[in-house]
Amino acid sequence: MDCRRSKTDDTDAQPPGLGLLALAACPLGLWFFHGSMMSMLSASVLLALFALALWLVSEGIHFHTAYDATEIALRPRLPRKLIGSALIGLLVLILSATQLAGLLPALGCGAVATGLCLAAFGIDPMRDKGTDDPAFVLRERARAASETAEHRLDHLVARIDILADPDLCRQTDAMCHAVTRLSRALSQDPDAMRPLLRPLMKFLDMALHETDRLIDAWPTENRDFARKRFLAKLAAMVEAFESRARRHPMAVGQDNFELEADLLIDRMVRETTA
Repeated sequence: MDCRRSKTDDTDAQPPGLGLLALAACPLGLWFFHGSMMSMLSASVLLALFALALWLVSEGIHFHTAYDATEIALRPRLPRKLIGSALIGLLVLILSATQLAGLLPALGCGAVATGLCLAAFGIDPMRDKGTDDPAFVLRERARAASETAEHRLDHLVARIDILADPDLCRQTDAMCHAVTRLSRALSQDPDAMRPLLRPLMKFLDMALHETDRLIDAWPTENRDFARKRFLAKLAAMVEAFESRARRHPMAVGQDNFELEADLLIDRMVRETTA
């Protein structure tokens, strides 16, 4: 889970201190009026570097605010405030090198500038927050399992579509759609999804294996037999998975009656398609 902010959120306001920091770049503007073409080019590059640094620091502050406002959040993949502060230090180093004799004083000025930025705006969050909560881990596992199932079933249907058999495609799509709907519904309740994770993965493996067998037999004289075998096995596996789901009804958002109604509707669609 990543920290996000809406456009109407209070964190869209400019972080305090960045406006004053932006004024530090004003002297570079004089290079455009009193310098040579090389000076103007250098000023453009440095101003662009400074603008990038300010943007990174600003984004880092917004992200940190959103991170603090949520109970569960992941650390930023990109430490924006740290990188922005380092760029400001680099800018100060470059400017200092043009005015001071020797590299060490310039390095010292750059390091001080980086340290002051970090002291003023803080360091990016360095670790995940709340992700060790067992409930969160279970929710993420259920969500990931549902997404994996949906992706693999879409892949299965796409492979069957290549065979250009409309009736076979309709029946396969109906059965895969039933499993997709069921996995989505169960993923809303991780406690109900947990005992079904292994059966779901086994179902997917077996369904893809049967798809491979059907595709291998399609160009041969055993096509009709392979087609009937595929549909029969897929239907049996779907029914078995539904039976397992009935024994683990959802505790939140859907009761036994609703689950049975969904399964009945899906079965009616499949039988009508067949």
